[in-house]
Amino acid sequence: MEPNTVFGDRLNQFDLRFARLFRQNRYRFQAMVDIYNVFNAAPVLAYNTTFSTAATSEWLHPTDVLQGRLVKIGGQFSF
Repeated sequence: MEPNTVFGDRLNQFDLRFARLFRQNRYRFQAMVDIYNVFNAAPVLAYNTTFSTAATSEWLHPTDVLQGRLVKIGGQFSF
């Protein structure tokens, strides 16, 4: 196998943020909802690169994949 000829999947992650600003006199509150990995992609981030000739070889088996969809709710208060 030639070096630099085998590559993993391309990493594509789509994130969104929805935010709304509320004002009351001199106070401000910003509400936020963040959505990470919107399309729930699961490309492999790391492979096992230890080669073995045994029948139970784990060579090129995934050891880490992209984290699944995550939603985070937050806010910011300014005065």
